[in-house]
Amino acid sequence: MSPTLTSETPSRIAFAIRRCRQIVPEPLKRGAPLPLRELRVWLTDDLCPVIEDYVGRPRFQKFACWPLQALTEGAETPDRQLIVAVDGTIVAMAKTLSELSTDPAAREQLDKQNLRKGLAVEELVEIGANSCRRLGIRSEQVNVLQVGLNQVSEIAGRPWKDLVCATDYFEPEQEWNDSDDGHSVQRAELIVSANPELHAIGNFVVRGLLQRIDSICAPLEMVRGWCLTALAGMPKNWAERRQRIESQWDELQQQVARLRAGCVTGSDNHLRESCIILTQVYAAFHPAPDMAWLGLPDAVIREGANVLRVRLQQFDSAEMIERIAAAVVDLAQLYKDCDVDLSARDEAIAGGGLVIDVGQVNVFWEGLLVGEDLKGRPWDLLVALARKAKLRAQVEERDLQLDDGRSDSFMPTNRNRLKLALPAGLDQLIVRGNIPRSYRLKLEPQRIHIIERKL
Repeated sequence: MSPTLTSETPSRIAFAIRRCRQIVPEPLKRGAPLPLRELRVWLTDDLCPVIEDYVGRPRFQKFACWPLQALTEGAETPDRQLIVAVDGTIVAMAKTLSELSTDPAAREQLDKQNLRKGLAVEELVEIGANSCRRLGIRSEQVNVLQVGLNQVSEIAGRPWKDLVCATDYFEPEQEWNDSDDGHSVQRAELIVSANPELHAIGNFVVRGLLQRIDSICAPLEMVRGWCLTALAGMPKNWAERRQRIESQWDELQQQVARLRAGCVTGSDNHLRESCIILTQVYAAFHPAPDMAWLGLPDAVIREGANVLRVRLQQFDSAEMIERIAAAVVDLAQLYKDCDVDLSARDEAIAGGGLVIDVGQVNVFWEGLLVGEDLKGRPWDLLVALARKAKLRAQVEERDLQLDDGRSDSFMPTNRNRLKLALPAGLDQLIVRGNIPRSYRLKLEPQRIHIIERKL
């Protein structure tokens, strides 16, 4: 929890960090008892108001929603295209290995490796908040070759729905395997307390994606090694198959490396991580969080918030608090390299009034982008209404610089077109003026924000 506070750090953020350090002095030690009651008060009373100032801003939401909007099925992004490519290469690799293992000559060479060993076939484990404790284990001799080939054969059939799971946002969605006796067995690789790769809090969508890829690739890598050893004892005319295995594996490794770098490294990903952490805190500890903008089902948000509250009490809270504190400091970096007007615009949008971004030709009302089809004269009319409302005045034909030859229906026609483009709540605030063919916007000037230049 050692990020540096500067004179430019917003006062509320600086206050939240100082309070955290007063409650939990540095350095935090793993497993050390923490004043959890005071930390809950800090999260609820000191940190959530800070997050509330940002959570409605488009830039914050862009970073917090990134894995849901850029990685999930249907996203038209380079990151999603790379995930689809990884998915396809995994299946192609598995099919190549499976086809080779069914060839009698290749299977004979595979069997010569005598791949049998003693393995744990049954294990009773107690998964606690901070650790896993083995209670019992049963081992027996296992045909590892056949186990590996069975796994690869299953992978070739692509049993997963998607490598990305949007409902991982607050907690990796647990996955299950069917056992031989008809029961379902929980897979261990997505249990947070058993996998430090997942972290105690943060971007579980990305880490769940990478964890799934790693768990799928592990048996592929193992069987690939056996197949290459088998092919080394085959005639030279089998060289093409060896080359195919090697080239597919190289392609998969390169794709996964690019995906990992694109989803984990770089300043944008650091901000995404921090905004996601603070969104999770806001959902879990704010008394009445507004989470509609996230786009996830209410049940997923409620369950995720409950999980995070419990994790603070039971999990390794030191790591969780460290990551939250670092995320708070990162919040001050959200607009560091941006135009000052962008910060002001986003703050205005979060305030819920009318924000007209003239440079981008965008309109925001009650925190949402509206009037996306607005252009031409209806757009000019709306901008004029907003500017005049700042002066508590009405818009007349002359304000739109109309010539005398303009039809008397011009203002009513464009008023009706504007009506079709705006949400009802905003449209109802546009009323007739006190002279013919004039209109005014009944909105307090302090609730109107006009960004004049392009950001």
